[in-house]
Amino acid sequence: MPLDKIEQINPSRLVGIWHISENLDQLLQLISLTEAQLAEMNLYKVDNKKLEWLSARILIKLMAAQFDSQFEGLIKDEHGKPSLRNSTYQISLSHSYPYVAAIIDKTKDVGIDIEQPKEKLQRVAHRFLSKTELEFIKDDTTMLCKAWCGKETLYKIYGQRGLIFSKNLLLEPYDHANSGTITGNIIVNGSTKKHKLEYKVTEDYVLTYNVS
Repeated sequence: MPLDKIEQINPSRLVGIWHISENLDQLLQLISLTEAQLAEMNLYKVDNKKLEWLSARILIKLMAAQFDSQFEGLIKDEHGKPSLRNSTYQISLSHSYPYVAAIIDKTKDVGIDIEQPKEKLQRVAHRFLSKTELEFIKDDTTMLCKAWCGKETLYKIYGQRGLIFSKNLLLEPYDHANSGTITGNIIVNGSTKKHKLEYKVTEDYVLTYNVS
């Protein structure tokens, strides 16, 4: 089973990574799905999307079990934010094939994002970065990927649509290290909420998630 890791961030928070190497039949042996859940999975026509869908649920199931919580499936609210069925635990999911990432907390809002650095980020940087952010990030692809992941993480923490990445989600300067923290700001209606984001850069992906 290619569970990459489940890491305990604090007594109430876990982060997990799954590296997909199985086929659909192998993954289906790791989780019991209702007919409705199978139908939901089969709405995806591309196998990779089905694999991501399945792996995310298997990963969250394993993580919930570490908190002695029963996994009964996932539901989404009107903003598309996922949650555990019949549970008050907070979760967030991300995938960039062949990787799936998840975070779970017993009480607090969480966000996570995993991406593979790609050159196309340079073409769209001006759409999601502020002028200040563009100045310290410049055209470095890995730095841009940290920014994209960081802002996606903030967006998921907030959990509602309508935010403008270059105005409502702002990052304070960070460096070129392969691991560290970024201070992220969610600015809505003149109010600012700060979050400490952990980032990790590997050969295969960039990962960010909130630790506070």
